[in-house]
Amino acid sequence: MTVLSGNAKGIHIDMKRIRQDLTEDSLAPGAYCQDYDSFRRIFRFVARGLRRSSSSAYIILLTLTDKNGDFIPLENRKRYMEMLHQVIQRSVRAGDVFTQYSSCQFLLMVLDASRENALQIGQRIQTEFQALTPEGPAICLEHDVSPLRPAGGEDPEA
Repeated sequence: MTVLSGNAKGIHIDMKRIRQDLTEDSLAPGAYCQDYDSFRRIFRFVARGLRRSSSSAYIILLTLTDKNGDFIPLENRKRYMEMLHQVIQRSVRAGDVFTQYSSCQFLLMVLDASRENALQIGQRIQTEFQALTPEGPAICLEHDVSPLRPAGGEDPEA
């Protein structure tokens, strides 16, 4: 360890405090849940990073509907969304991030995954959720997968 004197010592203390402030106290298992605005900032940051790396990332939209493709009745919606939140939390890696996008949807970003991996993740969440749903096919969970494109590049799916 280098001994610092004068102002340099204060800078070292500042850096230590900053590191402590930025570091999570305890790492919660599973995916990292964020509000939508934070998710969007993380998404944009990852998209910028993809410009300089050979990594890949995918977004998965998970949507709850009834068997007719309509919104779930309001009185049941909160309970099912809480169930889905828990399934996503424990089914995805700690380095992945998700957010509630709407009253019946979650958006999940998986990093360093192939399209096949992203589809498998969506299917795994769907299967686990359906196993927890006593109504069976009356409540449906659909998922859609899309690649995250590097920032500044054209989106071929647009």
